[in-house]
Amino acid sequence: MKAHHLGLGLLLCSLVAGGPLHAQTQTQAPAEATPATDPTAWLGLTPASAYQLRGAPAEVFPLAIDDKRWQVVHFYADHTYLFWTSNRVWQVRLDKLWTGTFKGVTMGAPRADAEATLGEPLARGELWSVWNLPYQAFPRRLRLVFTDGVLSDAYIYRSDL
Repeated sequence: MKAHHLGLGLLLCSLVAGGPLHAQTQTQAPAEATPATDPTAWLGLTPASAYQLRGAPAEVFPLAIDDKRWQVVHFYADHTYLFWTSNRVWQVRLDKLWTGTFKGVTMGAPRADAEATLGEPLARGELWSVWNLPYQAFPRRLRLVFTDGVLSDAYIYRSDL
């Protein structure tokens, strides 16, 4: 009998609190970009600050600039890449498998939708568009690359290097 009263008491408390305990859900506001999730915040990071903010990369590899110069690239499992020069991140890549949203645009978005969301580009080529980003310690740009008319790569970079 005590178990019956206890169960009835819990049911009554949950109804007063807004319904069954197991069925309560909360609506959350969209997450704000933080330094850990905002690719523009990664420009200028040092190796120590990148490891602290993003953790260890899944892969580290060299990328040829030309026949005599190379740069280091860190690849992360979320399909982001950090490109290094002089121990600082100078460019960030978001590849086609990245699942986040940047400035209201997601991978796979049609070019017309991306350009409508971001506004008139600074420059446009057959397969890419470039926008200036707000100045923040150095000039920054966004280059979107389109394959078959949809967004397949995004590069956020320092435009002074």
